[in-house]
Amino acid sequence: MIVIGIILILTGGGCWIYGDSLNNDYEEQIRSVWNVGKTNPGSIFVIIGIIAVIIGAILILT
Repeated sequence: MIVIGIILILTGGGCWIYGDSLNNDYEEQIRSVWNVGKTNPGSIFVIIGIIAVIIGAILILT
């Protein structure tokens, strides 16, 4: 489980960095998440990255 957790943390971090590089305006990312029908591709990668990092941390801790 530790290996899977580390892989998820690294992958999630990569997604987070890639999404941040697509649109580096945090206000626009948050606005696109809350608006239905309008999303920036960077926001989707940031959300996926955050979820992967959290799941990876849980797997490492358990």
